[in-house]
Amino acid sequence: MNIGEKIKQRRIELGWSQQKLADKMGYTSKSTITRIEKGYNDVAQKNIAKFADVLGVSIAYLMGWDDEDYDMNITEESANKADSNADSFIKNFTQLQAGQQSLMIELIEALKEEPQDFDKVAIILGKIARALQDS
Repeated sequence: MNIGEKIKQRRIELGWSQQKLADKMGYTSKSTITRIEKGYNDVAQKNIAKFADVLGVSIAYLMGWDDEDYDMNITEESANKADSNADSFIKNFTQLQAGQQSLMIELIEALKEEPQDFDKVAIILGKIARALQDS
């Protein structure tokens, strides 16, 4: 089974539509998922880990290096919690002023870096604290 077939199988097991998986992956359209599942598009190397994380499987499983079943880290309950957290974040984010939104984006980008630069995160948190004091 190739990576696209494994992605499709796991997506179906989770009860997700192609659009839901596309949304979780940050794609604008389900057509990208369709092309990956059909084997028309390869998965970019930078997205393999993200697919594994979103689907609750190991990278080794997706790549075919490990035939064992996937890690069941994602249950429907945890997927629903993640959806709820995302909805709450978006609702709160849109209520921030533009400058505050910029600081939040800067913080999120710093937290996504591998390895994380904790000094950079601390500096951004300091900027956020100062912005809150000034408002």
